[in-house]
Amino acid sequence: MHSDYDQLVSALQDAHGGLYRFNKKEQLDQLFSDYRDKIPSTATTLQFASLVCEAMALIRDGHNRLEYDDKTMVAQTTARLLPLQFMIEGRRLMVLYNDTQDAETILPGMEVTSINGNSAANILDKVLPKIPGDGFIEIGKVRRLERNLPLNYWQHLDQASEFEIKAKAAGGKEITVNLQGILTADRLKNRNSNPVNATILRNGKIPGTQKKNVTLNFKGEVALLSIRGFEGGPFQSQLDSVFHALRTKGTTKLILDLRGNGGGADMDGAYLVSSLMDKPFRYFDHIKMRTINPSFTKFKESTYVDLKAGTVSDGQGGYRVTGRLHPGVDMQQPVAEPFLGKLVVLINGGSFSTTADVCAVLRHLKRGTFIGEETAGAAEGNTSGTNAMFRFPNSGLKLRISMYGYWNAVDCTPGRGTMPDVCVERTVADLLAGRDNQLEKALEILAK
Repeated sequence: MHSDYDQLVSALQDAHGGLYRFNKKEQLDQLFSDYRDKIPSTATTLQFASLVCEAMALIRDGHNRLEYDDKTMVAQTTARLLPLQFMIEGRRLMVLYNDTQDAETILPGMEVTSINGNSAANILDKVLPKIPGDGFIEIGKVRRLERNLPLNYWQHLDQASEFEIKAKAAGGKEITVNLQGILTADRLKNRNSNPVNATILRNGKIPGTQKKNVTLNFKGEVALLSIRGFEGGPFQSQLDSVFHALRTKGTTKLILDLRGNGGGADMDGAYLVSSLMDKPFRYFDHIKMRTINPSFTKFKESTYVDLKAGTVSDGQGGYRVTGRLHPGVDMQQPVAEPFLGKLVVLINGGSFSTTADVCAVLRHLKRGTFIGEETAGAAEGNTSGTNAMFRFPNSGLKLRISMYGYWNAVDCTPGRGTMPDVCVERTVADLLAGRDNQLEKALEILAK
């Protein structure tokens, strides 16, 4: 375990594109050393992986996600996990779905106060430090945890297959229920068949889960453009079709819904901004790399050739990416017929990576009003792009080390996401009632 850990830290220092972005070098190196001292308390690969997750979260890089060894991956598929899905409201675990096959005591909207003797606050305190996130943005880690809390609970807290649940029913009455764990493969089937979920499934629209990647609807004279992800391929032509439809209809008010959009292709994000601007602009200020030839892995010859041809020395032992390798560092031009009407952008703690870049640049260019929550991705940029796989030689764990340190062409608060002009949080109660209060606020603003 010590050998694996030491080689991991060495690989990060060799290739990670933003290792010391949010920490001074001496500070982070000392933290790495402190976590190395904790290794003797880990007796299994799973415990070691949990410790590594927490150590890696210290980098404050939301793209930095540990991949488990084959044996643990198999164990996860056969593990009977917590059969509830949550929204986290402040420090409260609110039931979003009951994923049991037929247990009907725990209802969506109830607050779970304890799981197997672990209080909700204790669960958050123990698991959140192991969730990666950009900078000092807590809401992104919270939203990521609530999407996958059953598995994170198993990985970091308790591998039990039965769960004593203490919850608050209507009127605040406390109840205790014992639930059997479920297989991940059965979760959606159970959710859709358990009658207690009928109302939330019918009324609760979760942003970022729509079937189509690009969706255009109209709310009276206001257009609503929802983008699930910047997926490449036909995305730019789909976007052209959307804005052609707006011109044809004479639409002058647009709501851009980027909630739950986890990112995607860099230049698709830049193209969206180009579709909303009437003058040239900078998207990425620069992209930095520590190395183009990582010591712990071997790139294809063609990859190394491209990296060598598309970078220049930064004068400090590292490299800067040129437009030959990534056009995002060049000046960006507006499309021929951009949409220049009124714009409101919906954002939340699921707006990450490329989506966060788009929001940061639009905010910097003073294009639009933002409603919802802070984005999960840092406004200044992130560490992602080209990556090199580090394979732990003894434990079988893996980590894709991101090599591009992106810096957006924006002025912003270091380590924070794009902040909403109007902060509006959604709750399970809103979903049960079929109420999208963030969208309602956007419509209200555009109506003025």
